Amino acid sequence: MSRALIIDGYELFRISLREILSATGQFDKIDEVASSGDFISAVTNDAPATLAVIHPCSIGLNESECLRLFRRVMPDAHIVVFRDKDTAETPTPPDKNITILPRDANSTDVRDAALGAYSRTGKQMGTAAPLSKYKGMGRWDQRSATEHLSKRQREIMAMVAEGMANKEIAHRIGIAEGTVKAHIHAVFRALGVNNRTQAVVRYGSALRHSGY
Repeated sequence: MSRALIIDGYELFRISLREILSATGQFDKIDEVASSGDFISAVTNDAPATLAVIHPCSIGLNESECLRLFRRVMPDAHIVVFRDKDTAETPTPPDKNITILPRDANSTDVRDAALGAYSRTGKQMGTAAPLSKYKGMGRWDQRSATEHLSKRQREIMAMVAEGMANKEIAHRIGIAEGTVKAHIHAVFRALGVNNRTQAVVRYGSALRHSGY
């Protein structure tokens, strides 16, 4: 079984990464880790992972410590590390099974790293999702995308990322359901997307670019 492990302290990022990895069709199971405590448990107690996608800083861990632990318990796993631009880390030792990506890497970069990791395990590659699936989900004016969203729209996007329906969002923040719908469609226009899933993926990528 091919298992992918997403280790990131930010829910929107985990959602966007899950969407990208799921679209490849190469992983039987995708698990998420949101804290340092869960990280230790997932690495030491669960089944070995084919791929681990890690942003150590977001769960309060040192990159080198994360990699050392992974190498002890999952020596064959491929690791994709998201590194913040302002993070001063000791250079990662040469390792063909470690890929370093900037925190603001676009969806195609992440997809390619995941597929490269899968192929290096020696497994038979299936049919990957075509790049057309990612059309419009790569680089764009990410800073502008988030700056053009109001505080209310960002608040609503956080709840959309949690899987809440418009009615639930309206009840939580005390506005009409129609107003929620209008805000969401405004977000679609600002982000250049057509549905909620694309909005969550793109908004998560924009937040990565902004360094949140």
